[in-house]
Amino acid sequence: MVSAAAGDVDFAAATAFRLSQYTYLEPDVVIFPRASGIPGLAADNVRFVVEIADSSRHDMGRKASPFASFGVRELWVVDAVVTSL
Repeated sequence: MVSAAAGDVDFAAATAFRLSQYTYLEPDVVIFPRASGIPGLAADNVRFVVEIADSSRHDMGRKASPFASFGVRELWVVDAVVTSL
């Protein structure tokens, strides 16, 4: 688990960031060190990313693999399917 003081981190919604020269991903939310800013956003300094999905299968599989292989330490997948009661 990564911890930081509230003032040390920032977040961006739906921003693309580079994992390698040819790999860019666009998570729904990314939490990162405020000091690096968005221009310094990289897999090794991201605190965690959040994917919000209506089906978690794609986000837990194909999208999760690149995050993990490039060293993103934590991925949260929120299954946003609403079922009627």
